[in-house]
Amino acid sequence: MIRRDAIKYALDSGGHSILTSALILTSAGYSLKFISSIEGVASLGELIGRGAALSGILVLVLLPQLLYLFDGVIQKTTLKTKFFKGGTAVGRVIIEEESANHHDQDPSLLS
Repeated sequence: MIRRDAIKYALDSGGHSILTSALILTSAGYSLKFISSIEGVASLGELIGRGAALSGILVLVLLPQLLYLFDGVIQKTTLKTKFFKGGTAVGRVIIEEESANHHDQDPSLLS
């Protein structure tokens, strides 16, 4: 799989989960800030909310670019790992075949 395609696939498949988690934690932190009458707890809520928002943005925007840029360095410095070297994207087909096999084995999963 080409690096650019891998990044797009990762963001398409996992981006919603990251965004949902970041939004929930951000809203919980800022809710704590506005609800709490204790100044220290309100400050912690603001820090949690701000940190979660910043973390979500960085994970969705900056991390894929860093992984793209430093892919060669990561491959050379990671021990005992066989990296996929080019070719065609077959991971998605394998996942779909596995889920189809599981549905064939257990009729209750069909819906």
